[in-house]
Amino acid sequence: MVSESGGGKSYLAQALGVAACRRLLSVRYVRLNDMFREINVARTEGRLYDALDEFSKPSLLIIDDFFTTPVENPANAMDLFEILEAREGRGSTLIATQLEPDQWYLRINSDLCADSILNRVVEHARFLDIKGPNMREYTARLKAEREKGYWD
Repeated sequence: MVSESGGGKSYLAQALGVAACRRLLSVRYVRLNDMFREINVARTEGRLYDALDEFSKPSLLIIDDFFTTPVENPANAMDLFEILEAREGRGSTLIATQLEPDQWYLRINSDLCADSILNRVVEHARFLDIKGPNMREYTARLKAEREKGYWD
């Protein structure tokens, strides 16, 4: 799922996650940087494989803010590859990002890892390119209009 900032990616991703939960599917929602932070803590505590399993096992893994910031730690790029590899053919992965897949290479230090990640994601992907207004601005304007004259 691709759109500019404020395009409604996170909202839509979370709505799809709730719909999956209502169908009793296991769902994990995480921002990419938070996922790396959790994995890095697990790595220092000696429970890396348990952490990787937590992201590999759900029926639906939703990764938000995908490559919003560069992946500078090569271990994290490899972790992402391992998770996507483990999920291949076993579960669905929804990615919400501001970047087109051809820009992902610029966010990973390792060309080989970038190619492997891109291949895992793109091979069976369905792309949803969201066009429209900035939803943050739109909802703020609606709220301001509703509250206008509230204290009159």
